[in-house]
Amino acid sequence: MKPFASLSTYLKGVRTEFKKVQWPSKKRFLRSFWLVILSVSVATLVVAAIDTGLQYIIKTIIT
Repeated sequence: MKPFASLSTYLKGVRTEFKKVQWPSKKRFLRSFWLVILSVSVATLVVAAIDTGLQYIIKTIIT
C-alpha cells in the first residue's frame, strides 16, 4: 500500500471539488461577514448583560 498515492488521489479529489464550488460575490461575502460580526456583537452584549445582572442578584442575596 502506498500512503502517498492515496494522499495524492485525495488531494486531486479535493481540488476537483473546489472547482465545483460556487463562491459568493465580494458584495454578498461582505454583507454576510458584517451580518455575522453584528450578530456576534449583539449576542456578546446580551450574555454580558445577563452575566452582570446575575452577579448583582447573587451578591445581593449573599450580603
